[in-house]
Amino acid sequence: MTKASDSERRPWSDAERWVLASLWDGHGKWWDGWAKALPGRTPDAIADQAQAMGLTWKRPRDKWTPEEDACLLRHIMEVSQETGRAPSSVALRVAGLRRIAKRADTERMATR
Repeated sequence: MTKASDSERRPWSDAERWVLASLWDGHGKWWDGWAKALPGRTPDAIADQAQAMGLTWKRPRDKWTPEEDACLLRHIMEVSQETGRAPSSVALRVAGLRRIAKRADTERMATR
């Protein structure tokens, strides 16, 4: 059993709820700015509070945001460092794996 952190046990103030409500729609759970906007609150605590407040967020599908680009680049760099592969090689491998998965899905659908 894990012990809840102080941020998870501390009640949310009206000011924190206002900040969350005013920023949630534009950013959602994975925004890097939450640490500054709500110091001491974990991403899970923020998401839980947003759900409790009935806040929803739909990720825009038409254009990648700078925050999404930064998130993707961070992950590519992490995998690059872990594997010793160049970042461009990691990105190309991801694209190749997507093609393989799509082809397998198409073949599976054809055999039904």
